[in-house]
Amino acid sequence: MINGSILGVGIQNSSGNEEINQDGLKIKLDKELNSEYNIRVVAFRDSNQNYKFDQNKDLPCIKENGELVQADMKVDFSKYN
Repeated sequence: MINGSILGVGIQNSSGNEEINQDGLKIKLDKELNSEYNIRVVAFRDSNQNYKFDQNKDLPCIKENGELVQADMKVDFSKYN
């Protein structure tokens, strides 16, 4: 996400409620970015199990302490074009 806008979706399947660690999952962006941005990556549960991100149906994953499963980072997208 940049400024609340979803840039793309990556799918990681798991067989239940077990904790998974995903590093290096490729996410196809909806538009090309050519500079440095602060982005937020948020994990969502596929609530209806259709293997698609449904913004109005799929709920974000929550840690036991109530915090969202997310990461903020700075990415220079010009390095990937």
